[in-house]
Amino acid sequence: MEIIYAVIVLSSMGLVCGLLLAAASKYFAVEHDERHPLIVKALPGANCGACGYAGCSDFAHAVVGGKADHGGCPVGRSKTKDKITKIMDK
Repeated sequence: MEIIYAVIVLSSMGLVCGLLLAAASKYFAVEHDERHPLIVKALPGANCGACGYAGCSDFAHAVVGGKADHGGCPVGRSKTKDKITKIMDK
């Protein structure tokens, strides 16, 4: 009988902790802009910093946030600018 009580207590603790984790994941969820990975994919991936940002991912964040120009990447500027403009216009 003691084993049944232990199983019931542990199961209920697991259920409560699972519900708390589910609620916390909804409450602390971070929304992501779906354009960011598309812009990172369109960039050449040199991570050279010539655009003034730490790398391609930071430059993509700046473009999505409206802080950087679409043609800010000097590596393959014309192709990259056209791709980013198409992504941002969607």
